[in-house]
Amino acid sequence: RPGERPVSRRWAMLLVIFFTRTALGFQFQSIAALTPFLVAAFDLTWAQVGLLMGLFMLPGVVFALPGGLLGQRFGSLRVTVAGLGLLIVGGMLVSYAGGFGTAALGRTLAGTGGVLVNIMLARIVAEWFRGRELQTAMGLMLAAWPFGMALALMILGPLALVASWRVAEYAAVVAAGLALGVMALVYQDP
Repeated sequence: RPGERPVSRRWAMLLVIFFTRTALGFQFQSIAALTPFLVAAFDLTWAQVGLLMGLFMLPGVVFALPGGLLGQRFGSLRVTVAGLGLLIVGGMLVSYAGGFGTAALGRTLAGTGGVLVNIMLARIVAEWFRGRELQTAMGLMLAAWPFGMALALMILGPLALVASWRVAEYAAVVAAGLALGVMALVYQDP
């Protein structure tokens, strides 16, 4: 059909999108997975732990609409890569934090990147898929977030036990870095 993208390219892009959003969910859930270690390391209250979790989502209030406009102006790939870059920088700040303040700043930066990535991934899916395939592709993209969260809960706690919480948090940064690399190498405009 005219204007239709080749099937294999569409599904390859969806695999890249799934991997990227899995990495995003993995990093989001890192605080929950590492809570006992963070409480011990920083002498955090439960309110501070909740704030660290929430700070990841808070930037969505400010950056959701501008993020879409940035994608329109600069393109999906550039904004996605910039968002993943913020996710990496924010995660590194948390990994090397000496206290709550630095960890909170890191979570806010990572959350800002997460908002941009989430918006762009939905946009990329909508650009690549049509009709019934759009529903399937969007469903798979959305399922990647909780999949990444589940992986974080399964992997990061045990990793922190055998290494340290900093190594485990850095694993979330590595996942975002891999997603950035895959996106930058494989992404194609539809």
